[in-house]
Amino acid sequence: GTPVLILDRENPISAIVERFGRLGILDERLLRYWGGWRPEEPPQPDDPRVIAWVKSCEPRPLVIVDSMIAFHGGDENDAGETRAFMQRCRTVADLGGKAAVIHHDGKSDTAKDYRGSSDFKAAVDAAFHVSNSGPDGRLGIIRLRCFKSRFGFAGEILYHYRGGRFERDLDATAPSRTVADQLASLLRTNPGATVVEFERLAVDCDLGRARARTFLTDGVLSGAIRREKGAGRVMRHFLAGEANG
Repeated sequence: GTPVLILDRENPISAIVERFGRLGILDERLLRYWGGWRPEEPPQPDDPRVIAWVKSCEPRPLVIVDSMIAFHGGDENDAGETRAFMQRCRTVADLGGKAAVIHHDGKSDTAKDYRGSSDFKAAVDAAFHVSNSGPDGRLGIIRLRCFKSRFGFAGEILYHYRGGRFERDLDATAPSRTVADQLASLLRTNPGATVVEFERLAVDCDLGRARARTFLTDGVLSGAIRREKGAGRVMRHFLAGEANG
């Protein structure tokens, strides 16, 4: 029942058509999609036309910006420029709406939550790092790890993607339980990984370097993981009972 506007300067229309078809989404009265394929480029979230629409909606809508760097218009590492962009989104929130900004993380250890200026985190009310663990990179278990909340929330939320639907895992033990499941899936799809390779894969999936290392060590000790010597002194890892890749 909440109106939604998606401002998208990131994706081609072919990708959106495929997603809408797979997820059963219809661009109807409650959903408006403004993509780069339209005659006019998607506007900023505080554009007068967007603001007029926000004011006309009851209940107030959700405006999704995809992605920050495409709308930022400056240096994402500059605190002043980042704050100025985030204020554009704050205008929607000040009117009673919601603004969701899709942003990217970085490669360094200090940018695993997000990249760029710290004012990105400072400006938002809630921030989640989203990662996916699925076979061959396809959607599987989607993990939302909260790294900031002005509303007192902390922890993780998990969704399972099945047949075009996202189903939330309501089991309180799900985060810790599925970490092991995801690490096992990660090793299953990357047989023969070394410790360094597996740790890097786990970090990319937001599962943690230390947890990956512990998973391999405990797995070898329990017999759940088979360790074999590769070329030179390299040790490679496989799930027990599964053939080498």
